[in-house]
Amino acid sequence: MATSLYMDLVGQVSPITDSCPSLVVMNAIRQTVIDLCERGQIWKYKHPDVVLTPSTYNYQFVTPNADTVISLVESARVNDISISVNTPIDAINNFPKFPDIVNTGPPTILFQLDQRSYNVAPTPDAVITYTLKLITTLKPTQVSTGTDSTLLQEHQETIVHGALHRLLLQPEQDWTNMELAGYHGKQYTYKLNLFKAQAKKGFSTANVSVQMRPFA
Repeated sequence: MATSLYMDLVGQVSPITDSCPSLVVMNAIRQTVIDLCERGQIWKYKHPDVVLTPSTYNYQFVTPNADTVISLVESARVNDISISVNTPIDAINNFPKFPDIVNTGPPTILFQLDQRSYNVAPTPDAVITYTLKLITTLKPTQVSTGTDSTLLQEHQETIVHGALHRLLLQPEQDWTNMELAGYHGKQYTYKLNLFKAQAKKGFSTANVSVQMRPFA
């Protein structure tokens, strides 16, 4: 996965936010990219297959690098059979005794606990080997300094609109401009809603997809 720095986009934003420090601009770019990935679901990621361990229900996500986390699990399959992706509350309602390592069986539900871990239920038994396949979306972490180059390139215009909206709204700054902030906010919201609608149809205009590669 080729990575580009947020700082590479600062030059696209700075001319409109004259005197705004580069680090402040970079942070606005990062926050915009995170929001775009989280709500627009634009960064598709085929998670490495997971061989489930008997009597083990809790697992950790594997991401391409330390600067990414799982935003959302879009679909899950166990031995090529679709299972439900639900919230922890749904899982507890369906399996009131969960976590249960006595009454095990083929997993039929997955629920994401946070950006780094998930549970499956029922707890896998040892009758056969269960292989879990996930399609997810990624987002950068709050401490990332850059992200996928294709993502930044394909969505540069949208990211610039979002970053400008954030910066121009900051009160009592030399670059504050509420009217211009409103314009960039509308442009960003339009694009974001478009991506959200496309995500529901199962595709992304950016066609951004990554898959874990083995280490050398």
